[in-house]
Amino acid sequence: MLLKSAYGSVRPYTRHLPNCPDRKAPDQNTCACPKWIYMSRRGEKPSRRTLTTPSWAEALRIATTALEGFNPEIAAARAEKQKAERQRVSVEDACQLWLDRVAGECGRTGAYPTYHSLTKKFIAWATGKGFLCIQDVTTLSLSQWSSSKEWTKYADLTRQQRWAGLRNMFAHLTEVGVLESNPILTIKPIRLKGDQVQGPYTEEQVKVMFAHVQAGIRVTEQRRQTIHVRRLHVMMTLLLRGGCDLIDAVSYEPSQIERMMIDGREVSVYRYHRSKTGVLAVVPLSDDVVKVLHSVPMLVSNSSGMPFRSRDTAASDARRWSRCIARVLKAAGVEYVELPGRDQRGRPRRHHANPKQLRHTFAVNQLKAGQRPETVARMLGHVDTTMIRKHYAPWVKELDEAHVREVVNGWGR
Repeated sequence: MLLKSAYGSVRPYTRHLPNCPDRKAPDQNTCACPKWIYMSRRGEKPSRRTLTTPSWAEALRIATTALEGFNPEIAAARAEKQKAERQRVSVEDACQLWLDRVAGECGRTGAYPTYHSLTKKFIAWATGKGFLCIQDVTTLSLSQWSSSKEWTKYADLTRQQRWAGLRNMFAHLTEVGVLESNPILTIKPIRLKGDQVQGPYTEEQVKVMFAHVQAGIRVTEQRRQTIHVRRLHVMMTLLLRGGCDLIDAVSYEPSQIERMMIDGREVSVYRYHRSKTGVLAVVPLSDDVVKVLHSVPMLVSNSSGMPFRSRDTAASDARRWSRCIARVLKAAGVEYVELPGRDQRGRPRRHHANPKQLRHTFAVNQLKAGQRPETVARMLGHVDTTMIRKHYAPWVKELDEAHVREVVNGWGR
């Protein structure tokens, strides 16, 4: 069968094998023998090639496609399409491209573990939707995902932070030319409802939490259980008295506690660079707290010099310790942290108890003790006092009032 056009001709045919019963009938093509095509394009030398199919119907389709390709306009369109296909980037490669940029700017600490976890979540979603390339992801699909139960189960602040990360990723991919347009750009960022004031655990809550530390450990063998209970006790002490995030607490090293002479008095100071901001946190510690921190038992599996690290990643270790503390909270019956004021319905405001509240408790206690916002920001490893005033506004306000009162009273003097 010869297929012809103004640009040439293509003839598909069958090359019968020696044992084929149709070998003496050259026009018989229903057998499973190899199929070939002979192509003659105007102005070019004829050529032939074998096809990877025994199907005559498939051979006809291939021959028709080849003949259409002789048309210069169709050939140009196909070339452009192939170029676009070569430029398509898989979802995994696109995510890695963004992570490489984050690592280049901030290193593999700080926000990197969070972004890495976020990309894993995004890749799992894209794979489930059948999106092989990042160019396949649409605004509609992202919008539907953002309003699904997979996301609405999280607090608004968590959703805002995670989606801000995705927005940064898509912005970067658009900036470097992987995407022609940003599919997430028209999706409105998640707006937080109300303020972000955080409250502390009460002294009674702290006492009952430390009384239930054993509930956070699932080891049953007595000797090992005693060791792990002690380790969790020290971890909670570090969070409550050192004010650090879990991701920084798991990287704690006793060598980070230094001795300084202040006005003739020797004082212990805990210094570390906060992972999230890279800012040096400087936290004076009482001798009692230092004694507890130095008493943490080491395990064979601990990374060198870091009693709370394993051979896993810091992010995985942080999640593991978080689950331990969550079990302690549940066993202690500590469900909420009370916040100042009342909500729109006149009910007392509260926040679900979680390990992060130990850091908030440290901050509020420092403010209530009379420390200035700048001082607390330095201890927490904040860049400035913005977050202090945002999260702990009621206590900062009390300090401001005390400051103004002192100045005004000085006028009379």
